[in-house]
Amino acid sequence: MHARITIVTGATDIAGGVEYMKKEVIPGLVQQKGYRGLTISGDRASGVLNILTQWETQADMDASESAIEKVRDDAVKVIGGKFTVERYEQLLFEVQPPGPTVGAKLHIREIKMDPSKIDENLAFFKQVIVPEFKNSRGFLGVRNLMNRATGEGRVGTTWADDASLEAQLAQTEARRSRAAERGVTFGSDRLAEVLLIAPV
Repeated sequence: MHARITIVTGATDIAGGVEYMKKEVIPGLVQQKGYRGLTISGDRASGVLNILTQWETQADMDASESAIEKVRDDAVKVIGGKFTVERYEQLLFEVQPPGPTVGAKLHIREIKMDPSKIDENLAFFKQVIVPEFKNSRGFLGVRNLMNRATGEGRVGTTWADDASLEAQLAQTEARRSRAAERGVTFGSDRLAEVLLIAPV
């Protein structure tokens, strides 16, 4: 699976942007070969909106670029601000019932590692870190995205409420230390709220 993330900064109308995506963008996306769903999250206070689309293959994601370009430009006119686009391979996506829902809290962490260590570190993540998440109160889901060429990635975890998110953030330094032992560098963190989930 592959993922494209459009990050809008300086957004002035997040609610209007979500409605535009529902009415004008998603109906076209579902017609695209390989489309596997969309999630929108945002931080109203800082004016940041994250739009993630999932694709069955890299080829499907690449083929959708021309169709996405125009609707993306139109959507940003509604939302306001400027956008950047990131593309990743989705190495892992797991949910814990009931799974992420609108209003859930999202933590996004930037990570970086030697590209040759991606699979080794992914195995450790699955065997050690994911079970820790699953044993934490309020855990709803985790997504691991990587660029295999650069070794840059994003890990997103979704939580039921502010309390469970804060408890998870309290583990940051311990996880940073373990990650450093494996050659993984933590970058910046972003917090957001899930605003829309549109599965296929």
